[in-house]
Amino acid sequence: MFIDGASYSPWSGLAYGDGEKIGIALDKDNGYVYMSGNGTWANSGDPTSGSSGTGGVSLTTGNSAYQASDQYVIGLSMQPANATAYANYGGFTAMTIASGNTDENGYGNFEYAPPSGYYALCTKNLAEYG
Repeated sequence: MFIDGASYSPWSGLAYGDGEKIGIALDKDNGYVYMSGNGTWANSGDPTSGSSGTGGVSLTTGNSAYQASDQYVIGLSMQPANATAYANYGGFTAMTIASGNTDENGYGNFEYAPPSGYYALCTKNLAEYG
């Protein structure tokens, strides 16, 4: 994770290995980000915890002037350079989905169910929630 160009490793014990499915929940309303590995939220995180941010990383870390209107980019990088990774924002993905979960609006196709109140990054949800 990079915040204002500085590397930050808040999720101890979250392993990234072959076949690992990493989940990210961004709560801009309350200013927290959460990460999961194979459906288990790191740091006993609870993306539905609201302003308490249980297990999340505050978006004010390195950015005390955080505003809900700030823009964020969720990216992916791999090591070694010849590694393969697939991203799934809810639409088409090249990875195999065994369980087929959607968000509360019925959009997306995810291996693990998105937390309540979180939505797939698709044009229909972006039109409604920005």
